[in-house]
Amino acid sequence: MSKYTMISPQVPNVPWQERPADLKGAPVWRYNENPIIGRNPVEGVARIFNSAVMPYEGEFIGVFRAEQTNGIPYIYLGRSKDAIHWEIDKEKINFVDEDGKEFMSVYAYDPRLVKIEDTYYIMWCQDFYGASIGLAKTTDFKTFVRLENPFLPFNRNAVMFPRKINGNFVMMSRPSDSGHTPFGDIFISESPDLVYWGRHRHEKGSLGKMECWYVLDCPKDAKLVLGHKAKSQGEVREMVENGKWEEFLQYVPVKKGDFIQIDPGTVHAITTGCLLLETQQNSDVTYRIYDYDRLSNGKPRELHVQKSIDVILAPAKSPEDMVKHVQNLPKNTLNELISCQYYTVFKLDLEGEMTFEQSHPFLNISVTEGEAVLNGTKVKKGDHLILPAEFGAVKLEGKAEIIASAVR
Repeated sequence: MSKYTMISPQVPNVPWQERPADLKGAPVWRYNENPIIGRNPVEGVARIFNSAVMPYEGEFIGVFRAEQTNGIPYIYLGRSKDAIHWEIDKEKINFVDEDGKEFMSVYAYDPRLVKIEDTYYIMWCQDFYGASIGLAKTTDFKTFVRLENPFLPFNRNAVMFPRKINGNFVMMSRPSDSGHTPFGDIFISESPDLVYWGRHRHEKGSLGKMECWYVLDCPKDAKLVLGHKAKSQGEVREMVENGKWEEFLQYVPVKKGDFIQIDPGTVHAITTGCLLLETQQNSDVTYRIYDYDRLSNGKPRELHVQKSIDVILAPAKSPEDMVKHVQNLPKNTLNELISCQYYTVFKLDLEGEMTFEQSHPFLNISVTEGEAVLNGTKVKKGDHLILPAEFGAVKLEGKAEIIASAVR
């Protein structure tokens, strides 16, 4: 079995397939015999899309977005003994109101399913004078009771937390416009009774960001803040709330030419005299947990203590898992330093000539040492350039160190 742990009730029959040997960086991977539900699974249904599945009575149960043959999506129920082979009900889920009267929406798609205490809740997108969130409950997957619509239109995606927080139901949702917006920020809302929703908080669509550093220069015996020394989430809170920074922060020795991968949830900070080249996912999220009591325009900068505590991973990754010593890599080749779902970063130590094909959507080039000629153009230390898509062959001549990055 894998080293990964599921935080949930025990599910001894959960299907599992080990990570493919050639997969790097990604936290999840696809089952190699997908799709597990083919076209026309039952009469009247052309295909199955977004679904939500959970253990139920020793087997598995799920709610499925089923595109009917008339093109209208609706939610169907399915059952499986192994979560791989599914039997989909022939009829769509029949929702009723709290008086037992039929209460069906015009369409329904993208369902989510959670269990809170002894009740199962389904959330989906439906029509309520525009795209909005539908909500229903069941205790037996036989009777499905529609509840009040949590929000006004337009809102397409929502999921409740699988437990109450401070006695309240908590839901994440993504408000949108009347069309299919390609991006939308995430909001968190609370309700004491699933009728009245409030305390809406904007979460910027992320609880952290992926980034990496290449050390361009640093003092002798330099250290960076990478991770922390707390052993649990409880220790994180106790140390932060009591200002035990020396006990909490983990200082890791680094030297020029080191490469550091920083996953979301990792405490990190630059220290005096360190010059870094940073690559990160497209995100403007920054949670500042401590600012060394510095002032900006005579005032302390804003801190985000509670949000930081919420997203810090505990225990932290070891320094050995974050820091790579990449000073002596093969010459004249694009050496991959990291490849994750957001970016790929390479290091090139050029001595003489080399040629490669630019096949990425774009390639960022940063000359960190020396000088070279790139397709007839001179470049030197401190230069940064972008090679666009379909640039073609890249010919380099000279002696230089280059860090290159591309989106995945």
